[in-house]
Parts: sequence; structure tokens; C-alpha cells
Amino acid sequence: MKKTYVLLGGVFLLLIAAYWGLKAYNTQTTAAETAAEEAAVIYVTNEETLSALSYTNGTETLAFDFADTVWTYHEDDALQINQTTLQSVAASFAQLAASRELTGDTDDLSDYGLDDPAYTLSITSSDGETTDILIGDSFSSDAYYYGKTDTSETIYVLDASVVTNLVFDLNELVEIPSLPGLTTDNTVTLTRSLDDETISLTPDTAASATEESESTEESDIEESTESSTEETTSPFEDAMTAIASSMIYSTQTAQPTEDELKTYGLTKDSRKTYTLTYTDDDDKETTFVFYAGSNDEEDTTTYIQVKGNESVYLVSSSMIEDLDTAFDETN
Repeated sequence: MKKTYVLLGGVFLLLIAAYWGLKAYNTQTTAAETAAEEAAVIYVTNEETLSALSYTNGTETLAFDFADTVWTYHEDDALQINQTTLQSVAASFAQLAASRELTGDTDDLSDYGLDDPAYTLSITSSDGETTDILIGDSFSSDAYYYGKTDTSETIYVLDASVVTNLVFDLNELVEIPSLPGLTTDNTVTLTRSLDDETISLTPDTAASATEESESTEESDIEESTESSTEETTSPFEDAMTAIASSMIYSTQTAQPTEDELKTYGLTKDSRKTYTLTYTDDDDKETTFVFYAGSNDEEDTTTYIQVKGNESVYLVSSSMIEDLDTAFDETN
């Protein structure tokens, strides 16, 4: 019996040794395969981080700067840029991979549209070194483009995503703000100002109101009176619900002109000002101010601006209508 236990113990130890040996082998194999795959990638650019990025299609040019972990628009650093979108754009060009390199005689750049490139990208590394990426003709049904850098004679075949990743509509790059999440527990005051009139709604008016209606039914035998009670919400609760159930849909104009602001009804003498005072997750009293203008031609959305943000956004016109109904009920 003792010999049996010794034998079983030896087998067990062998199995443990085999397990750890196989695990180490698999780890080394995976690491080797990853290294081989990485070495096989053809990099046109290979920067860890960028400090600046710009691109042009010959007609439009957009440029951005990166500092303190934030991307800003070069021409207007107050413009609130969507960081996720721009980080994705920057990452695609910081480490731009090619499908393959062209070999043979590639001296004539006009054969590839690189003598007069359709697109030019400029990236600046964190240490200040700038590289221009030239994008020429497309081929294979626009699935690929020819490209090269200004620091190398090598011509690459690039996936079409190098072009589709370029966003020239500034409206698509602007951050869309969120309305605060208002509840009966965190909302302090809701205020609307228009011209010289200011109306405020507070939780003190949030108690349910009761309407009593009496109906009388007469018959040849008896006469009875029936009273019914219907529970309604207060103007404060209606206004809070209108905001809590809505959202800012999209950007109308990233950098509106004075004429556009007049068209949108967002000049200082024509807009309505809504101030939402509430407590945030840290129990700190916070205010969110936005301005509402006119409706669009379809009368389905309303132009708004958020205080401290020059861009014009769109919200559902029903949100503003419900808000105004709530405020007007106090008159």
C-alpha cells in the first residue's frame, strides 16, 4: 500500500510539472507570435503621442493642438471638441500602417497622384518633430490610396480608412453637452427669464394639487351627488420632468455668426434664459444655464445655446413647449 501511495505521489508531481511546463511554453509561443506579427506591420508613421494634427483636402483645412491631455481647435481653443472622436482620428495617424510598400521604379510621383496630393496630413510628435503624409490617387474601386511621407521616397498602399477617418465638418467634431439629470431630490430651483420677466419654480410648489369635481345625477326616485378626486402635478414637477426626459440631439452650427444667431432667435434681446439649480453627486449646488431661441422650419426642434459654449445645438421643441407651459401656469 505504501508503494502505491509513493507511486501516485510521483505521478501527481509529474502532472504538475507538465502543466507548468506547458503553460510556460504557451506563454513564450504567444509572445513570439505577437512579436512576429508586430514586426510584420509596415508603419508609415509610428509615434506614441502627438502634440498637433492638421489635414487638408486642398479646399478645407482643420488643425488641432494637444496639451494637458486635451485636444483643442487651433483657430478657436474655446470651442469644445469631442475628445473621443479626435483621439480616434489622431491615433489612426500617429501609428499609420500600410497594406504594403511599392517596389520597383516609383520615381514619377505623378503616376500615383502624389505630385499634387488629394489630401495632406501633418502630424507633430510630442518632441516637436513634424511629418507630412501625402495621400494621392485611389484605386481598386476606392478601396486603397497611394501615400508617402515628406521624409521618405517610399510609396505605400494605404487602406481607404486613411481618408474616411478625416472629418472636415467641424459640427461633427464638437462635443454635445448633456442636460443635467434632474430629480425631485436634487432639484433646487428652475428659472425662466425673458425680457424683464423672471419666473422661478421651487420644490415648495411641488406638492400635488387636488381638483374636486362634483357630478349630480337626478332620477325619478332619488338624487345623489358624487365627488371624485384627481391628482395632478405642480408646475415645478412638470418643468423638471420636461428637462429630465429630454436630451440635446445634435450640433446645428459650431461657430455661429451674428446673422445666424438672429436667424436662430438667440440674440441677447430675443432668447429665453433657463437656469437650472440642482445638487450634483457630491451634494454641491450647481447651475446649468441654457438659452432657447426659435424653432426650425419643421417646427420640431428648437435652437439652443449653453452658457459658456458658443455652439448652437438642437433640442426637441416639445421640451421647450412643456417648460413654458409649466412656467406660464404660475401666472
